[in-house]
Amino acid sequence: FKRDELVDLWIAEGFIKTTNNSDEHMEDVAQKCFDELVSCSFLETRKYAFGRKDEWFTMLDLLHELVVMVAGNDCFRIEGSEMKEFPPDVRHLYVRSKDQVKFTKQICKLQKLRTLIFITNIGGQGISVEELEGILENLKKFRVLQVVVEGYMAMIPACICELKHLRFLR
Repeated sequence: FKRDELVDLWIAEGFIKTTNNSDEHMEDVAQKCFDELVSCSFLETRKYAFGRKDEWFTMLDLLHELVVMVAGNDCFRIEGSEMKEFPPDVRHLYVRSKDQVKFTKQICKLQKLRTLIFITNIGGQGISVEELEGILENLKKFRVLQVVVEGYMAMIPACICELKHLRFLR
């Protein structure tokens, strides 16, 4: 992951707090937390080749296993086209698939869902605006919604305005 993406996610989820009389911005506080995790070796820097200038970070495998175990059903991840039953109380869902459409009905039933990250694999087809609208109309507790498809989504459903807690990420 990238530093700015994780910082934005923490802020959107409400994990970062500032005091009212402080001049610090939430982004600055989150950046300091991130730097602390790096300095304690919880996160490691990974520089990728291919001319990329972005700095990426990873979590140690052993630490990742611990985090997954502690998170339990709060976090759930789907990669590929394998159809799995989502835990009914999942709060954070990551779906990376060529066929996101087959997951939309299950997602609409997840009343506690706060984070949805949809990534379309190369050559895949993302969800349509109508399908996204169906998800947004059913689930009102979203804080983070990220839909990544090849190209871009030309329209955003109007019902997105009804989500009180949603924060747009950079």
